[in-house]
Amino acid sequence: MLRVKYNKKLVNFSQYVIFVLAILAILLASYYLYYGDFFLHLAGKGEWFNPELGITACNLCWYARVLMFPIFPIAAVGIFKNDNKFTDYIIPLTILGLILDIYHYSLQRGWIAKSLLCDPNGINCADAPVNYFGFITMPFICGVLFLIILILASYNSMAVRNKK
Repeated sequence: MLRVKYNKKLVNFSQYVIFVLAILAILLASYYLYYGDFFLHLAGKGEWFNPELGITACNLCWYARVLMFPIFPIAAVGIFKNDNKFTDYIIPLTILGLILDIYHYSLQRGWIAKSLLCDPNGINCADAPVNYFGFITMPFICGVLFLIILILASYNSMAVRNKK
């Protein structure tokens, strides 16, 4: 079994980073949904806060949001109550979210032919309306956020268990 030494400052730091990443995910997902490509606007192309430029999310994107959004209030309550074990509740959400985003990214890259979770009459989950450098798509970004949160939450959980 992996033993992790408890370091109060590092545990607190990891908890705050989880909180900030969850807020960042919520803000970016909301901006893309309502106003379009944030980084394109940041580069000076397109209009800021134009509701006509919003990107409609597919079913898999919504499922990922359902798994990401609860992390923020769980982390907020855990930090507010000084409960170091709140990350135990976040780990299952991040594992499911990471699996879902790997599946979604594989679908977008063409490694999986067809999705059973997408609405055939709705938005195609294989489409990538956001694509940076030819490989960074929304499921990729969300998957990286889930992975970072999973690593930090796992560290926090192991360190708190090994606290003496």
